[in-house]
Amino acid sequence: MTLRIKQFLAEHTTLTLSTLAEDGRPQAAPLFYAELDDLSLVFISEQRVRHSQNVARDERVAATIYADGQQWQSIRGVQLEGTCAALSGAAAETVRRAYVTKYPFILENKLLAGMLEQVTFYKITPTWLRLIDNSQGFGHKEEWRTEGTQGN
Repeated sequence: MTLRIKQFLAEHTTLTLSTLAEDGRPQAAPLFYAELDDLSLVFISEQRVRHSQNVARDERVAATIYADGQQWQSIRGVQLEGTCAALSGAAAETVRRAYVTKYPFILENKLLAGMLEQVTFYKITPTWLRLIDNSQGFGHKEEWRTEGTQGN
């Protein structure tokens, strides 16, 4: 099961991160991500943007990753719930390697490489994931969760 989720995550690049604003309104942001072996996801952002400020205040997040499709049979995607935290020091350096491995063009571009030194790395630790794959049949779902958690 987790192998299919890992394969899907490796095949895609962009997630939509959902966070909660201070007043409780949901907010969503598209972000490039890199996947880690434990199903965690990492992304980069500036600390001043809304989703980063929301995460600093409330670590609970949800996200989706999906392939565009024009037919119901081609709908494939991952939904997840979990927590998100800013990283620093050795933890940030470890995930930085995963990020530039997935996106090697960053280091090849002087502007992007410089930007990478100015941003913060964030890590999403999922507590629940659901893979939806209509190519396996309408509404086909596979779920993974950490022990003792509940998802949708």
